[in-house]
Amino acid sequence: MANSFANFSGTWNGNCEVNGKSTPSKKIVSQIDDKAIEINGMNFDLTKPTVVTLDGIDNGQKYREITIYDWQWDKTKQFIQTSAKWVGWYLEQPGSWSGEGTGIIKIENNNLITTRKFGNIDEICTYPREAELLLSR
Repeated sequence: MANSFANFSGTWNGNCEVNGKSTPSKKIVSQIDDKAIEINGMNFDLTKPTVVTLDGIDNGQKYREITIYDWQWDKTKQFIQTSAKWVGWYLEQPGSWSGEGTGIIKIENNNLITTRKFGNIDEICTYPREAELLLSR
């Protein structure tokens, strides 16, 4: 069907493997249509880039970081190709950083799979579908 798309909605508990080290992870995904997706409270537009500005403090130093997420469906709308670019800087002292990364979000063998690759970091997360989700209408 031309209008069908993968729906990733649900509460997903699993593990992420980052460069060979496994840690528990949880994703709460809400998706009403194929235009946007919310993951752990963050909204991502699937039709245009999403810009997020973060102000924070690291070791007593104030900083600002701006990230541009460009998440797009593949042509069959069965997985989302993710891309992010960010730049950050300290507000009261010299110093800045930047980076970029790519990944995917998909369902494979009844598991939510997310991947991210940025710098020397490779992350693969696997979240089995919980039984209650299989029984829901």
